[in-house]
Amino acid sequence: MSLSVSQSGSTATFDLLGADFSAVDLLDAIAQPLYIKNAEHQWIYLNDACAALIGLAAEAVIGRCETDFLPQQLAKQLHRQDQLFFTTEQDGSEPLSINNGCQILGHRRLTEVDGQQVLVNTLQEVTVIAQAQADKDALSQALKLNRAELAKAQLLESTLKRITDRVRDSLDEQQILQTAVDELVKALDVKAANTALYDLEQGTSTVYHECSAGLAPMRGRVSQMEAYSEVYHQLLAGQYLQFCSIFPNPERGHVSMFAAPILDDRDVLGDLWLINEKDDYLTEVDIRLVQQVTNQCAIAIRQARLYQESQSQVRELEHVNTLKDDFLSTVSHELRTPVTSMRVALQLLGVTLSLEYGLEDEELKQPQAEQGRLA
Repeated sequence: MSLSVSQSGSTATFDLLGADFSAVDLLDAIAQPLYIKNAEHQWIYLNDACAALIGLAAEAVIGRCETDFLPQQLAKQLHRQDQLFFTTEQDGSEPLSINNGCQILGHRRLTEVDGQQVLVNTLQEVTVIAQAQADKDALSQALKLNRAELAKAQLLESTLKRITDRVRDSLDEQQILQTAVDELVKALDVKAANTALYDLEQGTSTVYHECSAGLAPMRGRVSQMEAYSEVYHQLLAGQYLQFCSIFPNPERGHVSMFAAPILDDRDVLGDLWLINEKDDYLTEVDIRLVQQVTNQCAIAIRQARLYQESQSQVRELEHVNTLKDDFLSTVSHELRTPVTSMRVALQLLGVTLSLEYGLEDEELKQPQAEQGRLA
């Protein structure tokens, strides 16, 4: 194909399959926007549809590079795609954004004009397609997020069931707390965790169990609630709190912390703390899991304490019963000796009287009214 275009674009001819046509008339008749540029990225032709698309007359474009008349970002993107096609004949698949979000995709081909290689780019509006693809991508992303959230929810649900089963089957307060700490660290992938029980009369909080990797141990530490009133005021009111330390802790550094009270319908029994990196935090789903775990812990701890109280009462009753048995045994022994002596004396007396006075068994067996005075 040969093509000759004057500066004004008024005369042009090309030979296609051996036939002569007016190139300008034919190219102008194409409904889709089209432009032709040389290897130096100088535009040598654009049809009326392309001029209308970019909002410039042909006279303002012919002989110039797109960087001279198009917006900078659009010009760079178009220049890069055209250069790629000049070099590798591979079309850039990235749409161009023109005129208030209108999406344009180029279909390029190389040809020769007067022995010079030029690029012919036919532009196709793909706004609807691009929007549909964007909607599809957004939907796909939403589905991925939903699947991820569902998978996490299922994981947390199974974790809650496992923790609930373990703490419900235990009547050991220490084992209940340690189970909750260990399972939450694994499920939520936090840096450390610890749990404490309160002595409300003394106003103290004592850490009984922890799970920490590389952090200073906290087990056995006793804290005065008055010293951290802003924290324990919320916990004693049954509220959780999540915050990040402003100043680095001398032992932990900059960390984010979450604290939840362990409470039942009667009182606050203690608290559970989760420690993480400063930029990490618990989501609403994570917080609900922790709250459900602390509720189960409170119920299990209360049951364990009631069991311990009942066992103590049983031991006291057993002790009282033992004292009763000892008392009756002693009294019985002390009474048995004189009663036995009296019984033997009476039996001897009866034998003697029977022998001396001839009392027969038959007379003794008669009704008392018919017996003799001696009998």
